[in-house]
Amino acid sequence: MKKLHSKFVVSSMGAALVASALTPAVSISAEEIFPDVQEDHPYYEVIHQLAEAGVVKGYEDGTFRLGNSVTRAEASLMLAKILDLNLDADPAPYPDVNQDHWYADAVNALHESGIIHGMDDGTFAPQAKMSRAEFAQVIMEAYGIEPEEAGHPFKDVEEGEWYETAIETLYANGLIVGQDENHFGPDADVKRGDFAWLLANTDYEFGSKLPKPSDFDLSLMHTNDTHGHLEDVAKRVTAVEEVRAENPDALLLDAGDVFSGTLYFNEFKGQADMEFMNMMDYDAMTFGNHEFDLGSSDEGHQALSEFVEEAEFPFVSSNVNFSKDENMRGLYNSYISKYPRNGEIYNSLVKEIDGEEVGIFGLTTEETSDISSPEDITFDNYIQTAEERVRALEALGVDKVIALTHLGFNDNPAYDNDQLLAEVDGIDIIVGGHSHTSLDEAVEVTTDENGDPKDPTIIVQAGQYGGNLGTLDVEFDEDGVVTGYSSELIDVSEKEADPEAAEALK
Repeated sequence: MKKLHSKFVVSSMGAALVASALTPAVSISAEEIFPDVQEDHPYYEVIHQLAEAGVVKGYEDGTFRLGNSVTRAEASLMLAKILDLNLDADPAPYPDVNQDHWYADAVNALHESGIIHGMDDGTFAPQAKMSRAEFAQVIMEAYGIEPEEAGHPFKDVEEGEWYETAIETLYANGLIVGQDENHFGPDADVKRGDFAWLLANTDYEFGSKLPKPSDFDLSLMHTNDTHGHLEDVAKRVTAVEEVRAENPDALLLDAGDVFSGTLYFNEFKGQADMEFMNMMDYDAMTFGNHEFDLGSSDEGHQALSEFVEEAEFPFVSSNVNFSKDENMRGLYNSYISKYPRNGEIYNSLVKEIDGEEVGIFGLTTEETSDISSPEDITFDNYIQTAEERVRALEALGVDKVIALTHLGFNDNPAYDNDQLLAEVDGIDIIVGGHSHTSLDEAVEVTTDENGDPKDPTIIVQAGQYGGNLGTLDVEFDEDGVVTGYSSELIDVSEKEADPEAAEALK
């Protein structure tokens, strides 16, 4: 079964977590808007929930100031408030904490609880700025979080440092990310935005002061096995635009085999298809077996590499080893990315949708070695890979997982298929291709390989040649478990052609 993880996204690229430090200032009610945090700001909701809970205040001028550093005094007051500590504790033995100061009661309470400690010289240093490493350690102690050895990608967190376990544990629970994918910045100051966002996330996960999150609805569109068929692509553009008009957050995914099948492909080697995929703003694609058809040509996989490079979206591929192919290896990134670059391939992706994180990994049939021309490109076992990807994503706190696959719905089980993949616990949605199956209704799998009950996995596939645009709406509960779904195949031939796309096709 899945662990309950925080439902608020932690992002420390720029001003990462979200915020507000208490200062000796005026209270701002939840109904009031901090003038520097407007309603369309991504941190607006959490800041006002913290304000309503009595955890945060603004400055005397009513501003919030996300980018200001947090002092030890400010951090103490916020922690004491969100933890509901006894503020009548005995005075702490710090000579620089005047018991008449606004933060003294909070420091006393935290000292009595053993959550925060003084400096080496016996002082508390209330006006000293708190580092990201120190805050990670404080959060661990404040919530009694059990240490986890789950690894981390941060090159600036050295093995054996006093804060390593705290950073590793919070990272495993999806509560922190770095300043970028490989750097945590342990010595950097915690910003007001960073501090309160992580404080709120931790309380959702391990505390109870803030209200629990509600259910989450995910919508997606999907295509597969288009095989160079562009005759109705201008109508597909219209279908996508109509879905997005009702649901702007709907993902658009492709399950592979854009290559091979028509004169469009023979002439343009996928570039014509990519022009329209970019026009439709696809979110991700995985590779089908036919993407590797040109591997035995003199140019090898040059056309495939150019196809990937031209994409204004990332590719996801988890069981394909590109390391020995000179055209493809430079495009592959072997890590999970929350900030993927367009025109590159990733082991897995995490997409933020309406404040929730959704993980996506990709699988290509191992049969490709027999039915296409991958040459030096090899394929790992799909079940083992899927289990590894689920574990890795859940270690980051991602409890909604999509497998974007080119395995076939009911293909030869000696190789692989989506129905067998659905028996792997932790996969919520499988968006499939390869067998050209038109699933008019999504298929739900609720048992594992032993026939024992498991959380639901929903399988969809949209047929072939771009004739359908698949749609799927899924409802998740607060534990990331599918509780409801609906699906539809939209016949794109019934749509009016988008004028811009029609002109481009001409």
